Amino acid sequence: MPSTYAAQLINATFPSGGVLVLALARPPVNAFSTDLFRQLDDVFRAASTDNDVRCVVLTSDVAKGFTAGLDLHSSDLMRQADDPARTALLLRDHIAVLQRAVSAIQEC
Repeated sequence: MPSTYAAQLINATFPSGGVLVLALARPPVNAFSTDLFRQLDDVFRAASTDNDVRCVVLTSDVAKGFTAGLDLHSSDLMRQADDPARTALLLRDHIAVLQRAVSAIQEC
């Protein structure tokens, strides 16, 4: 397996020819953090340029389910600035990270 799929919060395997399985590995409930979104972006962009990948399966290594959704306790999500305008800019930057990951999945 290429090292381009190495990620701390996503386990990647190739169970058969052309199939890449990406398993979310952020116990206990696979809550989506900024780091997880960045890693999803990285692995899906790598998969989209890998000629050996024909199918990507996104699954979970957590027994309780796929994901609980967004990690509301993520420090990046709750960042505040000294004034509302700067707080809005921080939030915009955070949303851009999330959107980039979703776009990478869609474009793969």
